[in-house]
Amino acid sequence: MASKLEKAQAQYEKLLIELGNKAEMVDMLQKADPALHTAFQQAKEALSDRRLELEFIQGEIDGAHQNQDQRIEELKREIAELEGSIKTSEKVIGVKKDKASPLKTKLAGGEYDLKFAERALEDEKTMKRKAEEKEDWDKAERSEKKIKAMKIDILKRRGQLDQLRAEISQFENPADQAQDSIEEYQRQIDEKQAELAGLEEASAGELLEDLERQRDEKQRDVRRSEMHLEDTIADLGEALYEKRFPHPVLEKFYADIDQVAAVIDKLQGAK
Repeated sequence: MASKLEKAQAQYEKLLIELGNKAEMVDMLQKADPALHTAFQQAKEALSDRRLELEFIQGEIDGAHQNQDQRIEELKREIAELEGSIKTSEKVIGVKKDKASPLKTKLAGGEYDLKFAERALEDEKTMKRKAEEKEDWDKAERSEKKIKAMKIDILKRRGQLDQLRAEISQFENPADQAQDSIEEYQRQIDEKQAELAGLEEASAGELLEDLERQRDEKQRDVRRSEMHLEDTIADLGEALYEKRFPHPVLEKFYADIDQVAAVIDKLQGAK
């Protein structure tokens, strides 16, 4: 438990810091010794730098946690999708080949549309080339935009056709292919569940541990910088107190410090 003298000394230090802070607010710090003022500015800059470094490290930690959380959610979603695929494949096993008929019709129509789209793309390329030969750049630019859109459309159509072919193939060989798919889906589920279990049980790993260690060290650096800044403010406050520069805001602190100083002198004299 702190003694009366220790409490008085702590109060004295606190008043000096408050005096220094008030002096900064009313632009009176420049009245103090230039060396003290320079030390104060350097301490402020050092504290600002340490806080920025701490903020950066904390951002890295938050990012590591976020990436881990995102991967966990991604795995859960992928597992759910695979489980849905297994249910679909189980239904396919008992489906007869004639179930593929409407898909084949859809595939034939899609292939025809794809060929038409590909011919249209070639025609547009020819129009663009002719426009460039005539130096009709506006028309060439419009054609270029159309060509890009057509290419995207064709890629989409091809993907849809590939998906249709895969579905037809499953229907044409229902039992064997569906069973093979189920086994593959289950293998993927097992792998993802193992990864998920590892993520849920473990931290983000050595990188996160290192970042947390850096954060703890930086927090100590910040506290040391804060204490050093308080010391420089107290030094400024003491210098202002000793010279008693006149100012209505500061004069109140002079009186308060006088009272605490008198108490300290009395307690020290009593020892």
